[in-house]
Amino acid sequence: MDWCIRISSAIVIIITQYFIIYQSHSIYVFLVTATLFAVLDYSIRALFEWEYSQNPKQSILTISEMLILITVIAIVIRLDLLNIVSQ
Repeated sequence: MDWCIRISSAIVIIITQYFIIYQSHSIYVFLVTATLFAVLDYSIRALFEWEYSQNPKQSILTISEMLILITVIAIVIRLDLLNIVSQ
């Protein structure tokens, strides 16, 4: 399951980079797709840690890490820290 998500996210990120480089879309498209796949990856990892791990409370740390990542990316997008004018 984890490998399927990683392979599909790699393919989608490569396609997204093509659109950013050759079709001149905004870099925020990449940030949003990377965030969506990170949320999916962290959620499934937390689920498996909760269900099948000897230490199920590790899933709480995984969810916390996911929330920190989402917060940082939202701040970067909201404050336009990349100094890119949206098209």
